[in-house]
Amino acid sequence: FVSVCHSSLLVVLLCFAAATCAITVRIQGLGEVVGSETVTARTQQRVHQFFNIPYAEAPTGARRFRAPVPIAPWTAAKDVSLPGRPCPQPGITDQLPPGDITPAIEDCLSLSVYTKNVTANHPVMVYIHGGSFQLGRASDHPPNYLLERDVTLVAVQYRLGALGFLSTLSSTIPGNAGMLDVVLALKWVQDHIGDFG
Repeated sequence: FVSVCHSSLLVVLLCFAAATCAITVRIQGLGEVVGSETVTARTQQRVHQFFNIPYAEAPTGARRFRAPVPIAPWTAAKDVSLPGRPCPQPGITDQLPPGDITPAIEDCLSLSVYTKNVTANHPVMVYIHGGSFQLGRASDHPPNYLLERDVTLVAVQYRLGALGFLSTLSSTIPGNAGMLDVVLALKWVQDHIGDFG
């Protein structure tokens, strides 16, 4: 018994020393994601975090400027333990913290899920970042204070600027792709958030 307690304590301490412990969630109809853990700011409650979960195929090539296409299922577990790269936007390097040289990437249609318990049913909050449809990313505002309560938080990334909202009033570039990204992300939440509690 003492040996088991010491082993359990060692595992817990190693998790805190590494600042993250892996947690795997199976998203029905899509595949597995492997997230990490953090703690809330005020009361140091454990929070499971899953960054950069794709909800749409990459909007590149023939898909650029078009409505998003739902993500296809994957076979290998996806490592979603670190924040993803932001969508292209003007002045991205000006708004990053010092030392962060994260380049923007067009394959950015993803969301992040934060929850304290992956088996309990909690109310869901969806955060859609501001920035006048020009700036922002899902990881701009960490959930350190929001998750002091029993909620599941989802933060969405969507196409910005010309890639998200350019319109030539034609079928080639109809416009409002960024808004359609948000609609698809909300549908993803409706269909899959139950797998996260």
